[in-house]
Amino acid sequence: MGKGVFIVSIDTELIWGFNHLLFFKEYRSYVEKISGIISGRSRRNVKKLLQLSEKYDIPFTWAVVGHLALDSCECVNGVAHPDMPRPEGFKAGDWYAHDPCSNYREAPLWYAPDIVEELASSQVPQDIGCHSFSHVNFQEASRKVAEAEVRKCKEVLAGYGVTPVSFVFPRNRVAHVDVLAQEGFKIYRFKAGRELKLPRFLRRKVVYKLYDAISPITGEPRVDEGVVAVPGTLLFQTPRRWEVPILVEAARRGLRIVGEKGGVFHLTMHDYLESDLLLKGLESILRVARELRVRGVLETASMADLVKYYI
Repeated sequence: MGKGVFIVSIDTELIWGFNHLLFFKEYRSYVEKISGIISGRSRRNVKKLLQLSEKYDIPFTWAVVGHLALDSCECVNGVAHPDMPRPEGFKAGDWYAHDPCSNYREAPLWYAPDIVEELASSQVPQDIGCHSFSHVNFQEASRKVAEAEVRKCKEVLAGYGVTPVSFVFPRNRVAHVDVLAQEGFKIYRFKAGRELKLPRFLRRKVVYKLYDAISPITGEPRVDEGVVAVPGTLLFQTPRRWEVPILVEAARRGLRIVGEKGGVFHLTMHDYLESDLLLKGLESILRVARELRVRGVLETASMADLVKYYI
């Protein structure tokens, strides 16, 4: 396509995104901290993100962990989801060991039907995609596990009238793309990168972030086994307030680059965006995107919207 494209995708996972860390003592304090952030921010963020989507008439892609769409679940003989095969490459314990086998009122970090209902009823149609059923690393999983994760996620989302066509691999670990094609998915996201060789004394996180602000990554979709693969070009997320202006500047420059030269600029984030400063920064980015759209040089699209240009 001739115009540049701007996409926002949001990994909607609550505590499932950290399930793999719950098995390790050295990460316990971190998970406790992030759990507090999720409890305090995620649902409020979803509401504010939807308000921004509606204000600027820009649809977002929401990559939902399927288990969140459940009202509740029960253990069978002490085992959670005995019908679901476990990822063979995960050796730390039973993947579902921390599933509370409860309901969203008692364990709102593990269940979020309220969030899925909000997404499905948005005034601007949202692209509700799949982020697997339980946030399994597909690179640690057999084809059997990948199929089960995808099918179960589709099954629970169908209860909301949703047939997902967009997929985001947990932890961006791309594998079993043929399973996506088999199960009717049309597009997935992968993490874009760049070859940047810096002297050892400059290999600091802040240097890379500053470089991204000066020369943001943009990308081009491709077709992989019959499924469109779209790059995620900037993770718009940080607990450090001083980094927010850097991310905002990177996004503004990225939008102007694709508005001038074409390609895709794709912001990615999680439901637990750590500060209101990030939300304010995102609004300023959406404002630029709308201006470029009015000028006719940029399309604002969801991942699902992009499919028609490539398949």
